[in-house]
Amino acid sequence: MFEVHRMALEKQLWNIVDALRGSFSFDDIKEYVLVLIFYKYLSEHLNKFADELLESDGVKFDALNEASTQDDEYLMLVSECAIEQLGYFLMPKELFHRIAEKGKNGGLVIDVLSDALKQIENSTVGRDSENDFNYVFEGLRKALSRFSAGSLDSRKKNKLIVQVLTYLDEINFCVNDTEIDVLGDAYEYLIRQFSVSAGKGGSEFYTPPMVSKLLAKLVTSDKDYLGSVYDPACGSGSLLLQVAKEMRSKKGKVGSYYGQEKNTNTFNLARMNMLLQGVHYKKFDIQRGDTLDDPKHLNMRFDAVVANPPYSTPWDGDEKLSTDIRFDGYGALAPKSKADFAFIQHMYYQLNENGTMAVVLPHGVLFRGGAEGVIRQVLIEEKNCIDAVIGLPANIFYGTSIATCILVLKKNRKPKQSIQFIDASHLFESANRQNYLRDIHVDKIISSFLNRNNTKNFSFLASLEDVCNLKFNLSIRRYVDASPQRQYLEALKEQVQGYTPEIIFKHVLQATTYKKNFLIEGSEDNAILIPKSQGDVLLVSESEVKSPNNYFILILNEQTLLAKYLIQYLRSELGQAFLSDCAEISSTRSHYTLDALSNYLLAPIPPLNIQKSCIEAKNKVEEIRKKITRFESDIIFNPNLAKKVVYQLSSTTNFLDEANKKEALLRLIRNGENDVVEFKETFSFDINRNKNDKMYKPSKERHIETSSLKTIVGFLNASGGTLFIGVSDECKIMGVELEINQFHKNVLDGFLLHFKNSLKERIGEGFYPFIQSKVYDFNDRTVLVIECSPTNTPCFLDNTDLYVRTNPATDKLTGRKMWDYLSTKFIKKED
Repeated sequence: MFEVHRMALEKQLWNIVDALRGSFSFDDIKEYVLVLIFYKYLSEHLNKFADELLESDGVKFDALNEASTQDDEYLMLVSECAIEQLGYFLMPKELFHRIAEKGKNGGLVIDVLSDALKQIENSTVGRDSENDFNYVFEGLRKALSRFSAGSLDSRKKNKLIVQVLTYLDEINFCVNDTEIDVLGDAYEYLIRQFSVSAGKGGSEFYTPPMVSKLLAKLVTSDKDYLGSVYDPACGSGSLLLQVAKEMRSKKGKVGSYYGQEKNTNTFNLARMNMLLQGVHYKKFDIQRGDTLDDPKHLNMRFDAVVANPPYSTPWDGDEKLSTDIRFDGYGALAPKSKADFAFIQHMYYQLNENGTMAVVLPHGVLFRGGAEGVIRQVLIEEKNCIDAVIGLPANIFYGTSIATCILVLKKNRKPKQSIQFIDASHLFESANRQNYLRDIHVDKIISSFLNRNNTKNFSFLASLEDVCNLKFNLSIRRYVDASPQRQYLEALKEQVQGYTPEIIFKHVLQATTYKKNFLIEGSEDNAILIPKSQGDVLLVSESEVKSPNNYFILILNEQTLLAKYLIQYLRSELGQAFLSDCAEISSTRSHYTLDALSNYLLAPIPPLNIQKSCIEAKNKVEEIRKKITRFESDIIFNPNLAKKVVYQLSSTTNFLDEANKKEALLRLIRNGENDVVEFKETFSFDINRNKNDKMYKPSKERHIETSSLKTIVGFLNASGGTLFIGVSDECKIMGVELEINQFHKNVLDGFLLHFKNSLKERIGEGFYPFIQSKVYDFNDRTVLVIECSPTNTPCFLDNTDLYVRTNPATDKLTGRKMWDYLSTKFIKKED
């Protein structure tokens, strides 16, 4: 019932917004709707409070007449009690429904409404609640003033305002129902919708709910009571309120809420949001102002600190701030162009000794050098406060597509305690061109955070030594990387034949920014240029560079590494992948640093004679290509030579076809499983049971064979596909040698005969034309590759089971689903 009412309320409220489009600017619509909802809430809340207070006298607050002296006592009583307990007061004639009713009856309401809002503010002057209500309606009053001074005649203006009041007056906020609180959720929904509609500007006042939930869980995970929570860039207050929700969900509570917001309208929105969500005015303190230049809570320390501050925003950054107690002792100030570390330092300063801080930031804070690198090193090495670094998906914030991260800081960490890195960049779903987290994603992150365990491609605990070795670079993918690019790179490494990739800089004599007339000590024939951002790698000896400062020059040791071989490698698919892996990503731009290149740039480096053969082979291919191109135009003049050329080229073509085929299959393996590719480690051998069960006596397992055969059937019934037997789910080439040795006396033909007999028995000879199987040798490991084409008749496993390939699984269809698929795919309708 609660959920139904909440959804209905959300729909009603957003319908009001839609109805106002065209009559008001977007910003004014936001003011009208959000502020008037707040006013209606205050009005109904006061009316309920007053009726309960006067119930014993049988008096209704709405019926009191402020012009009558006999009601003065009641009004005085309600005023005093309301201001003390609720923080504000308004007269019966200023109740929302009274003004709405006046408008519906044709009365002018703009000035009356503005006066009522001012009266609420005035009722708090000199009281404890003054700071929470002072100028809270200022934005709406200004909007009403602008509207009143507009070109429409007064009656039309009045009609539009009355329309808004009437829409809201007809909605039941359930203020009298203490069991449910749908209005708070609906208000958050509206703020979220306005944030989405505002685009880039929306992220300034609202953090997406699941990101808020993640931050809240991070700072409350080990707490059942929070004395205080603080957000130095609080926007609409959504993060503070999410912390409260999280504490309530585990029967805990928050003592007090503190925040600061620079934007006036957003500051007012935060105060309204707190009150409307049921936070008592004595329990929160939201202040207006620039947190970095004019902090309002500097003398306080908080149990939890959360924030999603503006990313890389400029700030004062004046040298005089180096003695500010928040920034002192770090050896540097955050650069004026980027306040990210200034926010981190400010938040850390305000954290109490047993508190936890979680802040959303751009990835640049993890690796940028200069002053930021100095501050980062102090936080890691001296203060030992960085507890976790969590990578979030790109495009989850409104108005910006950049990937962000969360830093978790604590003051009570043990000496030399590890830092946890979590790569959650792949945990998201998409809708309407926006990515978002789900509860299952948040739960996975929190579980890893609490357990502090190493999980392949997801989580890694790095020692202080690990971080020091990487020169205090906290870039997540230096420690753990769950991206498809990383998995593709790992598969590429697996497939390098003969030579293990190693650090290139072991063979570099000198590396620096390239300069014109750079003295390279006679090594210009063995030096390469790597662009700092985008562009091709170049040979120094063969290149005329217009902007040398945009490149690094690497002078190579000619005794171990040849520049022409390295260029050939870096321009290949493998080399490009390794080079891209060295890039540091800031916002949407990637660039290289000498530190990253020296630590991460890998290449298989064979002996010089093999390098020379690679160079020679490339040159030969280029030479042949040029000669064939020339011969194509000349062949008509010497037709008798054509037959001889065809004969000579046939063997070369066959060799290249085989090489290209193997490379194409390797590329499929690197790309991983999908709707047309699947991997199986074995055909008949239960390899997991063999590892884990010491009593197991290996035998050909029919259920293991079924796994491969149903995939083949699924491919035949769908769009075709390729099955690799001898490859793991992680794209690692395992080979089937163990199975051949175990069951077929190390005879490959025995294995192939068994496979063919299984096809014949369980799928049928009639499908042979659609199944091509062949053994390939990859890195001295035997892999059976089965390529399937789509059939024109349905294929059943064991004559009973229909399987169809989906992405990336094979589903068994039965009943109506099977019939629908057969009728769509195979049964042709009669003309």
